[in-house]
Amino acid sequence: MPDVSLLNYKLVEKLPEKLVVSTGIDALTHALEFYLCTLHSDFSDAVSLKATFITEYA
Repeated sequence: MPDVSLLNYKLVEKLPEKLVVSTGIDALTHALEFYLCTLHSDFSDAVSLKATFITEYA
């Protein structure tokens, strides 16, 4: 698990909208998959819920 993650919206400003949307949906899908996994833990639930929140409001 990385200690730091840098998120900069300016990196995607010039990308096609379809690519940005599909990448966001992919990230959201992975977060939900991680949360619904049968081998989840309290830690994985917290991380996946945070990722879901980030992708929802990005």
